[in-house]
Amino acid sequence: MNKFLVLTAMLSFSLTAYAKDGEACELTKGHKLPKGIDFFEIPNDDASLFCHFNDGLAPINTFKKQDGYPMPDKYGFADKNGNIVIKPQYESFGYFHNGLAAVTKDKYDDNTNYQQKWGFIDKSNKLVIPYQYNNVGYFAEGLAPVQSQFEGKYGFIDLQNQMVIPQQYDNAYSFNEGLAAVAKKDANDNLKWGFINPQGKLVIPMQFDDVSYITYDTYGFDQGLAAVSKNGKYGYIDKMGKTVIPFKYDSAWTFSEGLAPVMIGSSMNGQTEKWGFIDKTGKLVIPAIYQSLEGDGADGYYEFINGKARVIKGDKEICINKQNKTVKCDN
Repeated sequence: MNKFLVLTAMLSFSLTAYAKDGEACELTKGHKLPKGIDFFEIPNDDASLFCHFNDGLAPINTFKKQDGYPMPDKYGFADKNGNIVIKPQYESFGYFHNGLAAVTKDKYDDNTNYQQKWGFIDKSNKLVIPYQYNNVGYFAEGLAPVQSQFEGKYGFIDLQNQMVIPQQYDNAYSFNEGLAAVAKKDANDNLKWGFINPQGKLVIPMQFDDVSYITYDTYGFDQGLAAVSKNGKYGYIDKMGKTVIPFKYDSAWTFSEGLAPVMIGSSMNGQTEKWGFIDKTGKLVIPAIYQSLEGDGADGYYEFINGKARVIKGDKEICINKQNKTVKCDN
């Protein structure tokens, strides 16, 4: 592995404008990464892993040859000026949240039931929570979901690595807007999702089949609403668990600029899938006529940004405004 200078976080941030959370992995004009290093490459074009900055840092990787092709090797972090804040040394990573990032030095190996051990580092690359967890989420509101062993239960630790919400869930996501989505299996071995508060109290019962994601690694409530599914259909609930937009969509995502994308029709049922947009009253303000939707950067997916959304119509990508008029895309 090439050796690169590890700059301290203080020095790094004194040299650069702080990147916004969710900002795509693009450097400040006139800056570049060192030779042999690039921003994190998206495996299998997984949009949910779109490379972006969080807490001022973005993931980078070195490369190794595999079957004659360069493949990502070790992972680290850089700032928006291309300064290497944490040199590539990890086998896998999570994004920085609340000043901490989950990392592992264990290779991903399905022959060992994916039993990597994860810990958390700070921006000086100090290991502040040891490598002891089989799976982890990110820290939000001072808590992070963790699983101690393969197929074990999830609980929540605090910043001192104390298990403050016992390991009792079959799956769990990080907190957002004061609530975290957690799940337990029912009598038919199906996950049922509900929401807990930071004290571990179940405030919305486990009754949902799925919880939609908001952006790259955030699930649950956004702007006071959560898109969830029940009996094969998606709708929206508030923080009291009350249904505010009925369960009638085949897929649904979070709101941005007052509108949310919804899908009508499911290929799993032999139907044609079409996408449109609803407002917060549930009114379909842009008809479901589009084949699919395209994400626009890492701020979120299938969303309106600066009054425009990317959609697919007739196998062609176009941009529309909130009046459903075709407009020029920004890039």
